[in-house]
Amino acid sequence: EVAAEGILDGTYQSVDLTLTKSWLWMRVETGDKTDGRCKISVTHPGSDKLRFFTTRCTHRQAAAWLLEFFDERFRPSGPEWKDYTRQVEKASRR
Repeated sequence: EVAAEGILDGTYQSVDLTLTKSWLWMRVETGDKTDGRCKISVTHPGSDKLRFFTTRCTHRQAAAWLLEFFDERFRPSGPEWKDYTRQVEKASRR
């Protein structure tokens, strides 16, 4: 809750949250002068492998998703979420 409030009130510019029992993580980075939206990167278990997603959103939405992630209720769905699993896999082979 403190991290979500920090995103909303500008106290925090970046928050990383790792769920240790599942090793899933979410990173929220607040925007800058050119783009005030938050950037969210998150992992989510897929049916075949760990998936990586990213999106941009308002501070309020980022705080809400951060709380849902902590409560293990978060599911990245909808057209705003970009799956970048292939890029991560390609980078890890280098």
